[in-house]
Amino acid sequence: MRMAFAAMVASSGKPFFRFGGEWSRADMVVSQHRIADWLKTLPRPCGLFAANDVTAELALSAAELAGIPVPAELAV
Repeated sequence: MRMAFAAMVASSGKPFFRFGGEWSRADMVVSQHRIADWLKTLPRPCGLFAANDVTAELALSAAELAGIPVPAELAV
């Protein structure tokens, strides 16, 4: 699904960024900080496509940690 989504984004002329770091349900605090650091590097405003509800919830908590306002600067 990621490849199809990336292709759709590319066809619109917009950039596609993928979180390439590691995250784990076993250590959500560390994962939250890794994702927060990554979110800070993205252009804003931007949209985030999450693979599932757990990932979306983690991204939203990471955005809060990073001080990124949702949905003003980040849509999930």
